[in-house]
Amino acid sequence: MKRILQLFLIALGLCMLFAAESAADSAAGIINMDFDLSHQARDKQVELWIPYPVSSEDQEISGIMINGDFAESAVYADKQFQTPILYARWPEGVESRRLTLSFKAVRQEVIRKDFPLKETSWDPTDYALW
Repeated sequence: MKRILQLFLIALGLCMLFAAESAADSAAGIINMDFDLSHQARDKQVELWIPYPVSSEDQEISGIMINGDFAESAVYADKQFQTPILYARWPEGVESRRLTLSFKAVRQEVIRKDFPLKETSWDPTDYALW
């Protein structure tokens, strides 16, 4: 699930880079994510978890739309980090398993100039949790 979150954040960043508005201090765009799980085995239930976009101090998320032919969907948060996750489920026996998540993102430019003169060494234990 962490890998999906990383891929989502990279995709979101790339989308916003290419869909930038003319203002130098912000970038905005509409992100459309299409999922087609129709090729999964029909005799089994299929479940999908997608990182759910949220607003923060530096970005505003609006106009979230979820469409598809799923039997069930909901937004949950993981227990440890409270990260919102969109969940969708398709029962066994269905042929089409599609979901589209779309939203508008406006990202404010962040400029930091207070970098340390000397960087600390990389410590693998800092990332042991992941």
